[in-house]
Amino acid sequence: MFRGLLQFFLDALTARNGADYSLTKMLGISAGITMTVRFWQLPTPDFQGFAIGIAAIMAALAAKYYVEGSNK
Repeated sequence: MFRGLLQFFLDALTARNGADYSLTKMLGISAGITMTVRFWQLPTPDFQGFAIGIAAIMAALAAKYYVEGSNK
């Protein structure tokens, strides 16, 4: 079970070629985790700011992959 979970996380961090690690994905995941932790720690959470931040991270990743094109 642990091996399958580890493989899932490694697959989530690899680039499209499956061999290299993607720094963009690592930064996006770490930014999302940081925003989530800060959201829970604040005495008055900002729901709109949190949603805009997460949407901006996802949009940046989508734009990056759109510009790169497909690796077929």
